[in-house]
Amino acid sequence: DPAFAPAHFNLGRALESAGQFSAAAAAYESALRYNPKLADAHVNLGNVLDRLGRPAEAVPHYETALQLEPDAGDTHAYLGAALLKLKQIAPALDHLKTALELEPARADVWLNLARASQQQGDLSGARRAAEHALQLKPDFPEALFLLGNLDASSGDFP
Repeated sequence: DPAFAPAHFNLGRALESAGQFSAAAAAYESALRYNPKLADAHVNLGNVLDRLGRPAEAVPHYETALQLEPDAGDTHAYLGAALLKLKQIAPALDHLKTALELEPARADVWLNLARASQQQGDLSGARRAAEHALQLKPDFPEALFLLGNLDASSGDFP
């Protein structure tokens, strides 16, 4: 009965909030058995799988969610981050750029774009993206750390 999907989804959210990620994943999977077109359940399942260190399992759920809701900036950001963890740099960059087209004020996405650019060897692009992240969030330690690494790797110290 599709009417049970929201109950399982809400249980998943409660379990996720309590830090019980394995149990949350099971609840989201149950919601999807009742309603496989529930985009939010795919996204949340992807998120808990990623938090459990299973980004490869998260990717298909993000992709399904994007088939259902192609303009979901958060989902593009999550998929880009998961692909980055899997060293799939080119598709990660595509999704991170799409996320920023939809939601340009996301410092976390700019940071992931900087990381992906750095891994691709585009150090000037990495620097621009990290600096943009810092413009949005001036006290962003991860962006400061990345800029420090870029300076160290280029020998460009102030």
